[in-house]
Amino acid sequence: DRELVVMHDSKVDRTTDGTGLISDMTLEHFKTLDAAYGFERYQTEAPPSLREFLDPCAPHGRLLINFALKDYPTPGNETFAYACADKTIAMIEKYQLTDRCLINSFSGSLLEYVADKYGKRYQLHGFYPYQAIGKTSRNPAAFLDWLCILNLSYGADDKPQSFNFHTPPKKYFDTVRRDGIDIGVGSGVASREETEQCVQMGAKMITADYPE
Repeated sequence: DRELVVMHDSKVDRTTDGTGLISDMTLEHFKTLDAAYGFERYQTEAPPSLREFLDPCAPHGRLLINFALKDYPTPGNETFAYACADKTIAMIEKYQLTDRCLINSFSGSLLEYVADKYGKRYQLHGFYPYQAIGKTSRNPAAFLDWLCILNLSYGADDKPQSFNFHTPPKKYFDTVRRDGIDIGVGSGVASREETEQCVQMGAKMITADYPE
C-alpha cells in the first residue's frame, strides 16, 4: 500500500519475528511484527512507520536526521525507487526538516537523481571508495556533501575486500578532503583510539553500532 516504514533491510527476517519482503506487505501487516523479538529484556514492539518515527523526533531542533534510502533503482525498479525517494522528501518537507537532515544511500544513481531534481536543497551522503555506490553519470564529488569512508578496497573485478585493520587508510581521507567533501567513517571503527585517529584525519561523523 506504498506506506513508508523504517527498517534496515529489504526483508523483515533478520530484525523481527516475521519473514518476507517489506514491499510485499501492507502497513497493517508490517505493524503486527515484533522488532524486539529475541531480546528478552524488551517488551513486544512493532517496527515504526516513518511518520511514527518523525512525530517524536522532529520537534527536537538540534537533532540531525540521516535518512538512508533503501529502495534502489535497479533495472526494472527505477520508477518505484524514485517515487519512494520523492515521497520521503515530501514528508521531510512536511515536518520542516530540510535544513537538518542528510539524505543517504548506497545507490549513487539515486543520490544523483535527488541532486538533479532538488538541486542543493539537501545535503547528500554517499560512500567511499566510490565503487560502493555503483555507477553514476558524473563524478560523485560533483553532487555529494558527505562521504562515509569504508574500510574496504576494490580490485579489478570491483569486488570489495576488507582491510585487516579497522581504521581506513589515510589516503582515503586525503582524497575526500581534497574534493571538499565532509567526512564520516563506518561502523568498523570500534574503539576510542581508532575514533581519535579518524578525527585527526578529518572525520566529522562516526557511525557506531556500540556508541559506548
